[in-house]
This record gives sequence, structure tokens and C-alpha cells, in this order.
Amino acid sequence: MHKDAEIKAMLDVPEFIEKSRRIYSYDHFINDAGGSICELNNTKAMETLIEHTLILYIEDDEGIRDALIERARKNPKPMYYTEEFLIEHLRNYCDETGETNEEIDPDDFVRWVFPRLLDYRKKEV
Repeated sequence: MHKDAEIKAMLDVPEFIEKSRRIYSYDHFINDAGGSICELNNTKAMETLIEHTLILYIEDDEGIRDALIERARKNPKPMYYTEEFLIEHLRNYCDETGETNEEIDPDDFVRWVFPRLLDYRKKEV
């Protein structure tokens, strides 16, 4: 569901670019896509972004990484995970905490998994 929403949002970018020109006379449009954009490889959404935008990858350093982790710790939010990543890390989390999938507090899981997700996505880029 989250991946579908991410794809649909990215497919809307050309329309938002056009609206920003037509309605607001903006010459430039910034699409601040989140980290899950790296999960959209080989999709129509990525093709659309390549065709209509300039994609910038901002490489993190330890300071940025620590700030992102702290932000996720303080304010966990729903995130998109590939099925392979999610299954592996749910298993690891349950092994570590002794909880079943049904007992997991989603916010606690996000706090635990987020640093691992950053590492995983960095390898994917």
C-alpha cells in the first residue's frame, strides 16, 4: 500500500510542475522525495522522475545520519520497506525482543529498524 502511494505521488510530479508554472508562475519545482524513492527502481515512477526532473542524491555523513535516526526515534512514522527487508527484520526484531508479530509496537519497531533501513538503502543506491 505504501509503495503504491509512493509511486502514485511520484507519477503526479509532472502535473505539479505544470501547475506550479501555470498557477504560481514558478520557473522551478522542488520535489523533496523521501528515502523510499530508492525503492522505486525499475518502475514507471522512476522513469517519470528521470524524464521530468533532475534527481539529486544527498549523501549522508555521520552527523546527518545521527540526526535522521534521532528524528525517527522521537517521531516514528510509517515507512515503506521491501518485502525481503521487512520479513528479515521482523524476524530479527522478534528474536531480539521475544515478541510475536502481533505483539510488536509499530513505533518501537520503527525506532529499532530505522538505522538498519538507512544502511540497507545506502547499499541499494
